[in-house]
Amino acid sequence: MGKHITIEQTDATLKKIKKVGISVEGSFIFGDEAETYETANNTLAYWLENRDYRINLNTITVFPGCRLYKNAILRGIIKDPVQYLKDGCPQLNITKMTNFEYGDIIKKIMEYPHMDSKKLESFELLSVDYENMSVSIKAKCSVCHTETTFSDVKLFTIGTLDCTCCGQRYFRETPKEILQVINKNLQKLIDQDLKIAVWGVNRIIFDLFDSVPCLLHKNIFPIDSSEAKQQIKLNGKSVYPPAVIEQENLDAIIIPIPAYFNTISLQIKYQYPNVKKVIDIGDMIHEDYQP
Repeated sequence: MGKHITIEQTDATLKKIKKVGISVEGSFIFGDEAETYETANNTLAYWLENRDYRINLNTITVFPGCRLYKNAILRGIIKDPVQYLKDGCPQLNITKMTNFEYGDIIKKIMEYPHMDSKKLESFELLSVDYENMSVSIKAKCSVCHTETTFSDVKLFTIGTLDCTCCGQRYFRETPKEILQVINKNLQKLIDQDLKIAVWGVNRIIFDLFDSVPCLLHKNIFPIDSSEAKQQIKLNGKSVYPPAVIEQENLDAIIIPIPAYFNTISLQIKYQYPNVKKVIDIGDMIHEDYQP
C-alpha cells in the first residue's frame, strides 16, 4: 500500500510501546488490490495472537477520484461510475480473492473483535436521548473495577468505550432495553404482514441479528449492494442484493445505519418507488412507535 514499512518494524514498535504502557490507536485495512485470501488470513492470525494491542479491523473503501477508483474503472469492476455513485459507493472486491473468499474475510472482521473480548460489568442504562439517538450508561471496568458514567453514547455507531482509569477499551453494546423495544416495534411491522428489507451490513448489523429475534422472521430480508457481503449469513439469514426488493415486492425498508440514511433513502426513492415505508432505525427505539 506504499507505506514503506515492514511487518518486522511494525511489530517491534508495538512491542516497545506496549512495554512502556503507551496505548495504541490503529487499524488493519483489508481489501487492497494486492490482497489475497492468504495475506488477509495471515493478518487476522497476527491480530488474534496480539489482541492486547486492540487494533481495529476495517475494509478499504474505493472513494471516487482515488487511485483505487480509477483502477477499478480500468479493470471493469466499476462498469458504470454514475450508478456506483447512486448506489452510495458500495463495498467493492478489488482484491485477488473471489467474492466468496472476500465475504469470508469480511465475516471474520465482524466476528473476531468479539471473540473473548472483555465486557463492562454492572452495565446500567441511565437515560435515552431520543432526539440525538444516544444514551447514558453506568458500568464498571472488568480490569480495574472503576465505575464510570458514559454520557452521550451514540447508538448504532462503531466505536469503543474506554475506562477513564486504566484505558481498557470495550466495544459499544446496544443496551438490552433498547434491543427489546426494537424487537417489539419490529413485531408491529410483521403483524401488518409486511415484507421488510434491512438495508446495510456492517458489524453493528451483525450483532443486531444475533440479539433481535424478530429479525429472523421469514418476512425479513437483509440486503447489501456489495457482492462480497452477499456471501455472508447473518445468524443463518442470507444477505440479498437490492434487486430482491422488486423480486419479492417488499413493502418496507429499515435503514439500520443512521449515517447512511439520507444516501440509501434517496436511492430507494428513485430506484424503488413502490416501497411504502422507509424507516430509520432511530425511530424504532421509541416505546410509542407507530408504523
